[in-house]
Amino acid sequence: MSRNVGSLAVAALLVLGTACSQPNSSSYPDAVAVQPAAARVLALACGFVSEGVGVFVAPDLVATNAHVVAGGEQIQIRTAESTIDATLVGFDPNLDLALLKTRVMPPGVFVPEIATEDPIKGDIGLVAVFSDEGKFVTIPYEVTRAIVASGTDIYGQGKHFRRALDLETIIRPGDSGAALFDQATNVVGIAFASSRSVDGVTYAIAASELRGFLEASDPSTTVDSGACY
Repeated sequence: MSRNVGSLAVAALLVLGTACSQPNSSSYPDAVAVQPAAARVLALACGFVSEGVGVFVAPDLVATNAHVVAGGEQIQIRTAESTIDATLVGFDPNLDLALLKTRVMPPGVFVPEIATEDPIKGDIGLVAVFSDEGKFVTIPYEVTRAIVASGTDIYGQGKHFRRALDLETIIRPGDSGAALFDQATNVVGIAFASSRSVDGVTYAIAASELRGFLEASDPSTTVDSGACY
């Protein structure tokens, strides 16, 4: 079953920086260059197939959204050249991030750098996703705000804060976990939800949260996938 980009409600937004920030002068990255960094993620969970997108953060590690693989009994990574079984080695339902380890090293992978600074208002780039037919495509985005988002975890529980981005872009169900690339092909965020009330507004987890999540994860240890989403 194809999953929506996300259903996490953003209960409160704290804007970082000033409202008068000027758009940055930048250009779009090369779509061909970022293609080998992206992969489709499929998880069998509670009798359904959840679909999403991931990005390689190491030759055998893929980051995606936690809600894509929540409750997953079997997980696969699909690249342009192969379909590979994967195990879950990182899972944070509060940040909505997950880390997958492929059972064998996939060929032809590009591992991008994760940005050391989060993007700001006016920054532009490309979101790496896949069409319904599995063809790699990119969608342009522009950062409209850097925020601290207050909301529940993926199961609607508790109250959690995370650094996030407001984006002007449109992504579809099944695009959860898609990476945002800047002009230097660095990963600056991970898309996790689209607005239910405003067309063309998407939310992404900022690169700083992704870096912290990866540093806290242990790729040598499998973890539980939690309850189905």
